[in-house]
Amino acid sequence: MSSYADLQSVFRRELESGEVLGLDADFYERARAWLAELEERASKGGLEAEALRLELEMAKETLRRLFLLRLIKELNYLWRHGKKPDVALPREEARLLDQVVATLSEVAGPSARPAGPREVGLAIVAFRKPYSRVMLPGGGVLGPFSAGDVAIVPRAVALELKRLGVAEVVAELS
Repeated sequence: MSSYADLQSVFRRELESGEVLGLDADFYERARAWLAELEERASKGGLEAEALRLELEMAKETLRRLFLLRLIKELNYLWRHGKKPDVALPREEARLLDQVVATLSEVAGPSARPAGPREVGLAIVAFRKPYSRVMLPGGGVLGPFSAGDVAIVPRAVALELKRLGVAEVVAELS
C-alpha cells in the first residue's frame, strides 16, 4: 500500500460487495508500514505536516472500518456456512477467525457439518374456494386466496390443501 487512494480503493471495493473478498496475507502489515512512514513525515513539521496529520487520521479510521467491515462479512460467512471463507485472508483476520472457531468448539463442541440446502419440492395449486391464509414452514404466510387463484407452494402444503378440498394440485415442480 502506498497511498490513501489505495486504501480507499480497497475499502470501496469491500463496501460494494456483500461477499468476503480476497486480500493479501500481508495487507495490514503493509498498511501499518505505510502509516508509520506517514506519521514520520507528519512529525517533521513544515507546511505539509498538518495535511499529512489529517491524512494519517483519516487513513487510520478507514483502516479500522475496513477491518471491522471485513470481520462482519467473515463472521456472517462463518455463521451461514460453518467454516472460514475460501478466499485469501490477511494474517490478522485469519488468526482472529481461527480463535473464533476454536472458542466455538470449546463452547459448543466440534462443528457439525452444515446441512446442505434442503430439497423442498414445490407445487402449483389452484384454489377451488376461498382460503384465508397458508402458513409456510419457517413462519411465512401466503394469502388470502379467492376461488380460482393460483399459487406456488411447498409440496407438503399443496397436499394438505388438496386433502382439505380447498385446492387442486395443478403440477408438481422439481
